[in-house]
Amino acid sequence: MRIPIENIKSGKPFFIFDIIVYVFVLALAVTAIILIFKPQGSYVKVTVSGEVVDEFDLFQTVDKTYELKTGKMRLIISDGKVWIEESTCPEHICKHIGKISKAGEKIICIPNSMIIEVTGESEVETIT
Repeated sequence: MRIPIENIKSGKPFFIFDIIVYVFVLALAVTAIILIFKPQGSYVKVTVSGEVVDEFDLFQTVDKTYELKTGKMRLIISDGKVWIEESTCPEHICKHIGKISKAGEKIICIPNSMIIEVTGESEVETIT
């Protein structure tokens, strides 16, 4: 199928659809760059029902089980990553999130009101 040359040379260098595609690709590239260069976290903060119950160094090895509303949750920290190994909550969404390690990333279990957050620096005051 041949396209007549008159249809190609319309006099408009960009069409509205072209601009939308370019903006979408640019936004996608910027998002990818932000995610790639997101800083590595340093600490893991565990919050249950709005109260901080634990804070761990992200580069230590931790295997801790929490007794919560819907049962048990097993938190693992190893090799600079944190994840939920076992959970008795109904949907297991927190378990399926996988391993997190970047500052600002969170694992949230709504049935248990639990938030596991990777932070850039400790929020616990220390006395030296």
